Amino acid sequence: MDAEDGHVSLAEYLSSFVLGARAPIPYVLASDGGSPRFDRHVDEWGEVTMNWQLPDGSPWGKAEKIALLQSFTRQYVGGRLLFPTVTSERKSVHPLMAWWAVLFVLSMLARYEPARWNAHIDVDSSPHAVYLERILAQAREVIPHLVAETLQEVR
Repeated sequence: MDAEDGHVSLAEYLSSFVLGARAPIPYVLASDGGSPRFDRHVDEWGEVTMNWQLPDGSPWGKAEKIALLQSFTRQYVGGRLLFPTVTSERKSVHPLMAWWAVLFVLSMLARYEPARWNAHIDVDSSPHAVYLERILAQAREVIPHLVAETLQEVR
């Protein structure tokens, strides 16, 4: 992928994210050659590294920079991340609400469709079993942090 394709793809991808009340905040891609910098992690996750340009004409101290980032990111387990919108209201789903929805759907499947649930979690025959185990293990680690962070947000 050349630099131009990378910029177009990233701009298209970022169009589904809320970037604050202002018009989308310009970003500068952090890489050599101008292509988006994507780092793949060992656990198959990855991240795009970018820097945000500050609006001109205002003095920007550390507090103002943090406030700008907080206006379009959400706290997630000790860091700040961009989350996509899922409605036309241009508000991102809170991470705790997203986890609640995932766990609610899985609990409904387990409660009301136990035979299907058992088939899905059978590690010997289901291609979904490992992924379901990973999701549930991740939920056990993440949910307590999200609850604590959410309580801090509303204090």
